[in-house]
Amino acid sequence: KKNDDFIVWMQIIDYCKKNTEIKNVIFVTDDNKEDWWYILNSNGKKTIGPRPELIHEITSSSNVNNFLMYNTENFLEASNKYLDAKIEENIIQDVKEVSEVSDEFDFHTINNHFEIYLNETFGSFTYEFVPDYAALRDGKKYAFELIKDDAGIVYNNEYIIKRLNSCNDILSDYGVVTLVFEFSTAKLKIEAFQYLNSISLSVFSKKINYIMLYSIDEDISISKLFVKIPD
Repeated sequence: KKNDDFIVWMQIIDYCKKNTEIKNVIFVTDDNKEDWWYILNSNGKKTIGPRPELIHEITSSSNVNNFLMYNTENFLEASNKYLDAKIEENIIQDVKEVSEVSDEFDFHTINNHFEIYLNETFGSFTYEFVPDYAALRDGKKYAFELIKDDAGIVYNNEYIIKRLNSCNDILSDYGVVTLVFEFSTAKLKIEAFQYLNSISLSVFSKKINYIMLYSIDEDISISKLFVKIPD
């Protein structure tokens, strides 16, 4: 989720600002979105390194002189090369295979499918910072605020209310507000659906109209479950 990327990046910069002795930063991530990486299209996509604006931002706002980014596989290989870490090749290969499987069903892919759903439902939509997506139909404005649930956030009412309060003034301009939970597996989505139907949802009634549980099933089909928030 784009907001999550922004929060992680701000936390890195804030930590470097507070700890002025830090001169070198290595950030390891298996998130391959172009928000992070400078990707060159030349006979296929080639990842060159971190986006230049990220390097400029962290070096200009802190005492950091060098900022490097690796995915896990390349970080382990660099550790062997430069630090003599002696990480076995079969471990690096295992990490690579796990990363490739994760990429196949990552949240970026889920977002792409969600955008297809919005196009099919509304004909068009706009990407916003808050809410994440907005659409218009029959003169009514629809808002979709997305939350990547890979850590049981759907079970944390306090977090959800805090998240909605932070953008409440903007969301109040919309006629229908839907909170969308994205799940990496259909199993997690079903468990969350069962949980939401077992609790009182009235705590959300002043903030949102629907909760939508969204995942891509194993056969790559779009899968959605709706929970109507009682008035």
